[in-house]
Amino acid sequence: MSFILAKHNFLLYFNIKSVILVLENLPPHKQIKKMKATKRFLKYTIIGTSTFILDLALLYLLNDFFNLNYLFSAGLAYLISVSINYYIARKLIFAKTERKFDHGYYYFILITGAGLIFIVLLMALLVEVFNLEPFLSRILIAGAVGMWNYLMNLFFNFKMAGKY
Repeated sequence: MSFILAKHNFLLYFNIKSVILVLENLPPHKQIKKMKATKRFLKYTIIGTSTFILDLALLYLLNDFFNLNYLFSAGLAYLISVSINYYIARKLIFAKTERKFDHGYYYFILITGAGLIFIVLLMALLVEVFNLEPFLSRILIAGAVGMWNYLMNLFFNFKMAGKY
């Protein structure tokens, strides 16, 4: 077991050192773009985590307190939290986009609609087939849906990849 952990730590260290070496050898203008992209991703992660906590609180409230169906609760909680996420992310991360606020929200809803389908299908699978609790199921699904939302908004909706 300790050999596997040591090997894993060595590989992790080697991968981190490789990334640092690549970043250090980038031309200055590419280093700046990479830093801006990293900063944008970190901001999105902080905002996304905050609104995900709201999502979980709403899921708990709707499902456990009001006794609504867990899939309906998850969908409603998700739509409310991503709408708040849109407003904050639009102001703080994607402010330089050329897309109008209402048009951006329309595309945002299309993107998050796909995420919602993903959430509902996977939650049904995890709860009904694997007998997991809805709350835990939602946490397990969060990372994939969050990354989907970020990448689709970055490249498609706000078209900010490689800019600013």
